[in-house]
Amino acid sequence: MLKALLFVAAIFAALCLHAQDSHYWTSPYCSGGGMIGGAFVSDNRDSGVLFINPALLARSRMNSIALSTNGYTIETTTLHNGAGDGYNLRNRSLRSIPLLVAGNVKVPIKRPLYFAYGIINAPGMRFSASQRRDEMANVLDDSYSPGEEQFVGQYIQDNEVAEFSFIGALAFPFGKNFSAGISMEGISRSGVTAYEYHGRAITNADPARNIPLVSTDISYMAKFTSYSGRIKLGLAWTHRQHSLGMTVKLPEIHPYGRGVILSDEVIHNMGAAFLSTPFNLIASTRQDKLKVVWKTPVAIALGYSIALPKTTINVCAEYFTPIKTYNIMTPTNDLFIRPDTGQVNNYSQEMLSLKDKRSGILNAGISGARTLSKHITFLLSFRTDFSYSKRGDIRRITGYYHALSDWDIYHTQLGINWRMNKYRLQLAVMGSYGTNPDYEQEINLSNATDLNLLTGNPHYIKATYYALGLTVSYVHNF
Repeated sequence: MLKALLFVAAIFAALCLHAQDSHYWTSPYCSGGGMIGGAFVSDNRDSGVLFINPALLARSRMNSIALSTNGYTIETTTLHNGAGDGYNLRNRSLRSIPLLVAGNVKVPIKRPLYFAYGIINAPGMRFSASQRRDEMANVLDDSYSPGEEQFVGQYIQDNEVAEFSFIGALAFPFGKNFSAGISMEGISRSGVTAYEYHGRAITNADPARNIPLVSTDISYMAKFTSYSGRIKLGLAWTHRQHSLGMTVKLPEIHPYGRGVILSDEVIHNMGAAFLSTPFNLIASTRQDKLKVVWKTPVAIALGYSIALPKTTINVCAEYFTPIKTYNIMTPTNDLFIRPDTGQVNNYSQEMLSLKDKRSGILNAGISGARTLSKHITFLLSFRTDFSYSKRGDIRRITGYYHALSDWDIYHTQLGINWRMNKYRLQLAVMGSYGTNPDYEQEINLSNATDLNLLTGNPHYIKATYYALGLTVSYVHNF
């Protein structure tokens, strides 16, 4: 019996859940966004924005600026054959959310001091999908259930991540061409990872064996909220038409975070083909008030801008350092698998932990602004958004991994900035695309058998991501 339980524990450990998401430059307010007033790491075009390079606040010629932005986004994420051949997993969402409210003030002292504030609602991603197979199929070994059985398999995945930030920034000019700045950000982050699978087959077994039903039920839910803070340092230099900028974002500091993990697995009448007595198993737990740890890398960004007649060109690159495997939430080794052999439950902490691991990545972006008239400027930008999640590394992780996506995304944006004396209005259209031809399934309904606990043998599939969005920004100068 112990060997059978260890076998089942190994199967559970191999089922690695993936939620959203694994990118740093998804938000239009990232270092390579370049849309809000054409702001970039090395040049803010007098927009007063504080979230890219705080040192650029010292270049603002306005006493105070209020900025508000609304975002409208359509997203489609598809895991082609994600739950088996012909069983796609697809999520479509249409959202309208306020993204940003910000402003800055010039303090009239002997050496000018620039202060800015902002509230950012990051466009978190959500994936919600389900699939079902209900048909006659030969999923049980013919040695005890000859012929086809009535099989029902059902898979549900629902994951969501949301982030809300408060930012304050200061900038100090040093001479005519140089400035430095610092921003401090308080972050509220919440996440839900929910996963559920049910596989059942009615047997054709001899009634004397008393095996009417073979089934597997697996569910896992992790929910957490964390509060953290981080600091960004910025430098900026300008000379004639040339501008340089640099930012260093430090890892987050987490004073508080709590979460809950709920898991329930049931195996019923499994292993009749190779065991004289089929085994049954229950693994169930709920652990709350778990400490939450959320690690972020050091991020170093460099940018350069050149102002040509009627045209400004910006380039930027940002490197994010790697993070080794760690637990976002670590449950205790409480009773999980029943019957309790005294040994199997020693693995429950490792099997139920919600984990994270990040590869080092380098993103790059380019942005251009073309003056069309006294009041109208055309904006265009392109940026990479590489995933820090590498599936080969993830598959060696025991437990549940927080990120669903491992595809690289490419973003392009174009917009019009209409500027008057007291205000500016900007409309921008954003398009995003990402794909991975080697995305590994979690469940495969197509080849579910009792030899794989009715969960199937996963293989590689294609994953695609599309997004189309519109931002409306308003800046008022007092």
